[in-house]
Amino acid sequence: MTETSLSKKKIICLLTPEFFPILCGGTIFTDKMALELTHLGYEVHVCTSGIGKNFIKEETRENYKVFRFFTRRQTTKGASYFEHILFLILGFPQLIKYALKYKPQLILSVFVIPTGFLGLIVGKILNIQTCVFVDAADTPGVDSSMKGLVKYLVFLFQWVTKKSDSVVILDGLQDLAAPFVDNKIVKVIPNGTVIPPQKATPGKGRNQKPQRKIELLSIGRMVLRKGFQDILRALKSLKEVTSDFHLTIIGYGKEDAEIMKVLQETGLEEHVTFTGRVEYEDLKNYYLKSDAYIFYGKREGSSLAMIEAVAYGLPVFATNHPGNTTFVKDRVNGYLIDEAKVEDLKQALLHFLSLPEEQIEKMGQESQKIADSYSWAKIAESYTEVFTEQGLQP
Repeated sequence: MTETSLSKKKIICLLTPEFFPILCGGTIFTDKMALELTHLGYEVHVCTSGIGKNFIKEETRENYKVFRFFTRRQTTKGASYFEHILFLILGFPQLIKYALKYKPQLILSVFVIPTGFLGLIVGKILNIQTCVFVDAADTPGVDSSMKGLVKYLVFLFQWVTKKSDSVVILDGLQDLAAPFVDNKIVKVIPNGTVIPPQKATPGKGRNQKPQRKIELLSIGRMVLRKGFQDILRALKSLKEVTSDFHLTIIGYGKEDAEIMKVLQETGLEEHVTFTGRVEYEDLKNYYLKSDAYIFYGKREGSSLAMIEAVAYGLPVFATNHPGNTTFVKDRVNGYLIDEAKVEDLKQALLHFLSLPEEQIEKMGQESQKIADSYSWAKIAESYTEVFTEQGLQP
């Protein structure tokens, strides 16, 4: 009797080029979706890249399995174009072998390129249903690490999204992605968040004398499109008025040296702390001790770290882009600032610093109310509606 014949549950293969030990939005999305889909009655397998030579090929994480393929990826930082191509070429025979053994009923590809293409080819060969998740990384018109490749592969984006059995577009990207998507089953779904039992206490103690500094937090890959350099320049201008703040930046990436150079140029070393990499399970300690969160990057749908900050009850400063506006309401639970408007970001920060403890606390409470509608459990249910429409139920 085969391993698959023992299981009566429908198997979903979550195909992604990035997963633990890589820390990024794609990793967290895959992990949380896998967990919630198992709670909804599916058996879930994650198929992904191994890092280096000595990696764990198979493991069980909580309620789902992880299968790592040899793709010659060497780093946990952003993948190069060459590594994406190798994921496609070397991953193909390994995904075929996996699918023949475990017989998944659905391949859910995280990103269109390269995973959506790979998942679609294997799905067509083996008669497996497919669904592709359209994120910022491969959406035409989005400034991402893949933009140099995507602009030459729009035809491939169109083909994959047309031939897949269904398409999910990340909320905030529908106006950019929709012109290139021709599919009968298309659903726009936002990212989700863990709803933490313990909440932050933003502004607590600000009414006391002497007044404590406001603790700001920003999390993301150390790349320029995340806007860290603009945050630092806004804080430099803010410092000319007040030094009543401290910023913690968490993350690592290919452009960390350039961002550190901006820090030195602004002279904010005493007001800004770079932590480097922090494991996901330890991020809660930083959310809990912060008063506000800053996400001031280019358009990318919505940042998972930003949504988690909302769930922890933090006021949020965010770029005024679709996707962000789902979670941040201007002057209600934070501030929406147009992209690359450093002076406007400075003025929003200055206004926040002038607020009494009670108003900061109220903004945090509004954040919690917003987040309650976007738990990963609710987001996973939205995905199952897509699966049901294409004929797949637990």
